[in-house]
Parts: sequence; structure tokens; C-alpha cells
Amino acid sequence: MPTATNEELPIETLPKVIQTQAQYRQIARWFGDLVGKGRARSAEETKLLRLLALLVEDYDRRHALPPDKSTPPKSYSSSWSTPGKRQKTSSPFSDSAAM
Repeated sequence: MPTATNEELPIETLPKVIQTQAQYRQIARWFGDLVGKGRARSAEETKLLRLLALLVEDYDRRHALPPDKSTPPKSYSSSWSTPGKRQKTSSPFSDSAAM
């Protein structure tokens, strides 16, 4: 990862919205390099680290979620509800008389 400021970087290396797996891997490498610096990171590098984290989060949100028609694993659904029984809630907004 270059230590130059954003203004000094060639346009090809500036962070941008991640569209491909290759771009994702490159951003992940930069992110890892910056995380590895720990407290030795400059203020500019910390800003870049935050931007890279947002780009990775955005890509993951767009590409890593299961399709809409998926169902939760059986282990989850059994903890959500039991047939014939209502789950107790501890919400102050719930109506205890309805339970």
C-alpha cells in the first residue's frame, strides 16, 4: 500500500466503488496493510482505512447476502417460534394482556 496522500496517487489506484472480485481482493489487501500498521498509521491512512472499510461493507451488502427466496436454517426457525405457543417478549411496548 503506498503511503502517498490521495492527491499524489495515480487515478488508477484511488479507491472507488468495488465492482469485481479482483477489485475486492485489492481493496482487502490495502485494508489489511493499513490495519497491520496499527498505531503507526498516519491520520491520512486512518481516513483511507475508514473509506476502504465502507467500500468493502458496501460490496458485501450487495453481493454476499443470500437471495430473497432463501429460507433460514432449521436451527434458527426452531428458536423463533414453537407451534401452538406464543413467545414471551420483554418489550415495554408489548401488551401483556394479549399474551
